[in-house]
Amino acid sequence: MGFILLNYLNIHQERAVMEYHEEVYKLENFSITKAGAALLGLDINILLSDNKTNKAKLKAIIETEIKLKENSILFNQILETNHIKFDDILDCFQILNQKIK
Repeated sequence: MGFILLNYLNIHQERAVMEYHEEVYKLENFSITKAGAALLGLDINILLSDNKTNKAKLKAIIETEIKLKENSILFNQILETNHIKFDDILDCFQILNQKIK
């Protein structure tokens, strides 16, 4: 997941600029990783638009990880395998969750 967060914006940069400029590039405390999380959240929202049950389940999983903070196994795995600070991981998951509506 850390790899995806680090690279998602770079892979989809043209589409991000053309279709989602405000939602992706106008984030508070902008970083490429946070912008990638925003774009990923927007994409997941579209992918799951016809399946409200799975969208709700995914949001519940993300919310659980956010509430666990330092005790989140997922967050700790991302920390161990990527060059992302904990606060940035937490911010990314909060942004991701906000974009999945």
